[in-house]
Amino acid sequence: MLRSLLREPLLHFALIGVVLFAVFAMRNPEAGAQADARVIVIDDADVERLRQNFTSVWNRPPEPEVLEGLVENYIYEEVLVREALALGMDQGDAVIRQRLRQKMEFLASAAAEAVAPTEDEIAAFHAENAAAYTRPARIGFQQIFLGDNGVEADAVAMLKDLENGLDWQTLGAMSLLPPELSSAPRAAIESLFGPGFYSELDGAEPAQWFGPVRSGYGLHIARITEVIPAQTLPLEDVRSKVEADLKQARAAEMAEKQRAFLLGRYTVERAEAAQ
Repeated sequence: MLRSLLREPLLHFALIGVVLFAVFAMRNPEAGAQADARVIVIDDADVERLRQNFTSVWNRPPEPEVLEGLVENYIYEEVLVREALALGMDQGDAVIRQRLRQKMEFLASAAAEAVAPTEDEIAAFHAENAAAYTRPARIGFQQIFLGDNGVEADAVAMLKDLENGLDWQTLGAMSLLPPELSSAPRAAIESLFGPGFYSELDGAEPAQWFGPVRSGYGLHIARITEVIPAQTLPLEDVRSKVEADLKQARAAEMAEKQRAFLLGRYTVERAEAAQ
């Protein structure tokens, strides 16, 4: 029961929130103690963060004078932010509201990312969502195009020619359609021949000419050369994708729980026009 509780997404969100608020309180003691709002404290962590940000962008550490300029710029930025807040410039600003919303929503995804799924959980997710990790069925085939104005009688006559041993590659009308495809899924086949053509081929007896088969361009004679059934890929082949999908699913679940939890803390009074 304790293990189940420790893996509860809402608990992770609450704990991360507590940690963030605690860090904020330590980094901003004036917020809780109502200290002088005009005191700006730059500690070693701030300087190190500026140093790392510069290094990540330029692939080299900043020179001392550059670092000093970064610190001065940060101080001026802090001054401007505080003055703007004092003037209430954050109120009613759609951009600022959206940014604050994004930061709050980030808490849920950060909590989901922080909890690494176990091997059993990854395997269970793979099994429960097998369709997402299934390689679609594929068909290989040859086709003879009967032309834009081909009719069923043409198909019957051509099937007779094929029975008499005529070379299939010498038959049919000229077209830009490929005479042969190997190991192609439904999407690839129908992107070339049009919707429904795959269904015309699916289930046909392999190695035998049949028809007529209708595509988006007209009638065809076809022969199945290869059939590969749909296959669920083994976990070891798609493990990284399964783990990423599991984390994404957890983040979505946690975001929904965060939404319900936070909305439950407020009483909403709607104007009649907003009902």
